[in-house]
Amino acid sequence: IAPWTAGIGLGLTQSPAAPAVGGSVTYRFVVANTGTATLTAVRVADTISPVIMGVVSDQPGGFPPALAIGVSGGTRFEWAASGLFFPPGATYTFTLTGTLGVVAAPTVVAATGWAAADSDCTTVTDVTSPVLFTTYPTPWLLGSLAISASPLIVGEVALLTLTVSNPGLVTVTGVTATLWRSSGSAPALWTTESAPPSADVPAGGAVVFSWTIAGTAAGALNLTASATGSGVSTGPASFMGPVPVRIPPPPPPTEAQVRGSRVPVGHMLVAPNVLDLSGASAMVMVLLKGEAGGVVRLHFYTAGGRDLGSVEVVLDGGGYAELAYDANGVAGHRPIVGTIVVEADGGGVRDRRIIFVTPWRRGSP
Repeated sequence: IAPWTAGIGLGLTQSPAAPAVGGSVTYRFVVANTGTATLTAVRVADTISPVIMGVVSDQPGGFPPALAIGVSGGTRFEWAASGLFFPPGATYTFTLTGTLGVVAAPTVVAATGWAAADSDCTTVTDVTSPVLFTTYPTPWLLGSLAISASPLIVGEVALLTLTVSNPGLVTVTGVTATLWRSSGSAPALWTTESAPPSADVPAGGAVVFSWTIAGTAAGALNLTASATGSGVSTGPASFMGPVPVRIPPPPPPTEAQVRGSRVPVGHMLVAPNVLDLSGASAMVMVLLKGEAGGVVRLHFYTAGGRDLGSVEVVLDGGGYAELAYDANGVAGHRPIVGTIVVEADGGGVRDRRIIFVTPWRRGSP
């Protein structure tokens, strides 16, 4: 008669094989009595990486929940029970389930199971081969879109800002922002000079992208902005969100709106007429009415604050002056297509006008 022998086998599997950040990870331990002797006590243990968070255990009847012990390299989970009747060929199944967290660098996540069992005469043990996978940093972008003025008045401008934040643990590089009209009936224009450049968004940081936008007609406008950047290994991350902009009709005119009309004392009239001669000039017509012989200083600048220069004008004996001003002001600037602010002071004139300059090319009607 052959003597009874004690034996134990331990298997370990992980599912899924390639977990996603924020997804579930389950380790399954199967203990088998591979001998001919009945076993009376079983112990199972494994150390789980700190990248696996919120771990919970499941175990067969007769075993209490796993004991969690903080150790170097993670958390060690241990099951133990005695007074068992674990006959040859029987199995016990234990599981540990958690969530894969975010990492700051490529990280290998490994697990190796260990088990021991007692018979009346001896103790037997087994150790599994490690199961492992590699997890990578995940780019993550959040954003919010805001407008400085709503409703937007025809001929005036507003600043649109897209704040892009990175709550992740890795810098998102080469982030670019895009703005477009997603719906609505009103046209709008944002100048090339205000388009934001690309930027890197550091981990835990934020970058603000901005555009200058002008309403050109009454109606409704729905804008959408997005930001996209390259991650370390998982590709682009993006945000998109619409912002409605209402553009009410302008108030009825209270004075003449054409060149050559006369204006009340102390005022000016501006009539835009852009001459785009191969990028050479952008003219604005100005009519002034103030004190006879008075000197008026006109200052021109864009809605974004770029100084286009200034000029002094002497009013005639009737208190009038009329001029055509090159809105480029400084040599080398591109022609202005957008909003221009004109301020007048002196000679009995104190006025400020905002005009919207539209493109006109030679050969246009």
